Amino acid sequence: MRAVRRAAAAAAVWGSVICSPASGQPAMADFARGAQIQLSGRGPVVRLVLPESVYTTVTRQDLADIRVFNRAGDTVPHALRHAPAPQAATTTLVGVPFFPLRRETPDETVLTQVAVGPGGAIVEVRGGTPPSEETVGYLLDTTSVKVPIDRLSLEWDAPPGTTFLARVSVDASDDLTLWRSVATGTAIARLQYGDRQLTQADIDLSNAALSTGGVRYLRLSWPKELAAIRLTGARLRPRGTAPAPEVTWTTRTGRPGGTAAVAEYDTGGRLPVEYVDIDFADDTDVASVVVRSRVGPEAEWQHVYDGAFFTAIREGTRVHNSPANVSLNTDRYWQVETTSQEGWPPGRAPRLRLGWHAHELLFVPKGDPPFTLAFGSVRAENAAAPVEALLAGLGTPEALARPEAATLAETRDLAGGAALAEPRPIRRIVLWTVLVAAVLALGALVARASRDMKTG
Repeated sequence: MRAVRRAAAAAAVWGSVICSPASGQPAMADFARGAQIQLSGRGPVVRLVLPESVYTTVTRQDLADIRVFNRAGDTVPHALRHAPAPQAATTTLVGVPFFPLRRETPDETVLTQVAVGPGGAIVEVRGGTPPSEETVGYLLDTTSVKVPIDRLSLEWDAPPGTTFLARVSVDASDDLTLWRSVATGTAIARLQYGDRQLTQADIDLSNAALSTGGVRYLRLSWPKELAAIRLTGARLRPRGTAPAPEVTWTTRTGRPGGTAAVAEYDTGGRLPVEYVDIDFADDTDVASVVVRSRVGPEAEWQHVYDGAFFTAIREGTRVHNSPANVSLNTDRYWQVETTSQEGWPPGRAPRLRLGWHAHELLFVPKGDPPFTLAFGSVRAENAAAPVEALLAGLGTPEALARPEAATLAETRDLAGGAALAEPRPIRRIVLWTVLVAAVLALGALVARASRDMKTG
């Protein structure tokens, strides 16, 4: 019976060895690529924005195969956080009064007098010509908006079937005398393509110098090609208190996808895509498309987005649609299908542009520099900690709000492709062979003990 117990114990030991994952801390040689971290200071917490090369190298969707090493080759504590795409503004857009600016002759603007009431609000524009005359712009009274703004949204009345693509400009003033440009050559559009309609009625003012307070007046240009279009509403969106995170963009070239209407793209990795756009092969084009993605080459295509995209040249300036917002998508393979019966012209499929808000890696700089970011390994297990756990015990609640910024040097190979390949199963086969042999030996001992007991 002692022999039986020994055999059973041996089998259990070998089974635990085979079934348990490899233990021990990883080394830089376990990772495919890496880059030295260039510190700007030595704060308690360092912040690093992950570059595209990380997403196209890692093997884990949760970015578990990332480590930070110090000079001695020891790993240091780190955490990951993802800045999500800005949500649609929940603040109600503020409607503002507006007044048409009309012209009697090509070189004379008839705006003889503006009556301003208490607080600077415009109460009347006198001296204009009859409404049938040419409208060259609109004066917007924004004195009621006391906060910074980042977007102007227009509403208009257009005759049925009217389509247009035009450029407008916006100027700002505090006294109706001195004006400064806040948006130049911005495209507004109302396009029809088959049964789809594309409307671009928003003007981005986020890069304008309107961040220190409200602006009193805005002046919107109205080009000749919009003579049949009448402005019916103007609304402003207050600027958010937190700046929008920067968007990282990459571009992929398509290849034929089985039919003339389909182009397919390989991102090469797990990009956390939140925005989709296309670059047409021609300077002027418009197309209604369906965008799909899939995680692997054998998986089913999943719908991501459908809508119209356009690009055009107006007065020497390229105008383009705004990127489409999509749900966070880490699929590697993408597809763009046009609804046009002719499909994409041979060799003229558009390029696919993908945008995302990159993850931030926060780490505690323990040990001596230089520190190295290593990534891409089939053997690495998740070692990231929650952000709160990372900062616990530091005694600096402000560290998360103001971490020390860092950048990456040029990416280099560490173990290269060897770290991305699954290890050969020779060791596992040997261990399983030993385990099977132990189990067979155990069975033989049990059978022998059983015979001895019967004859005893």
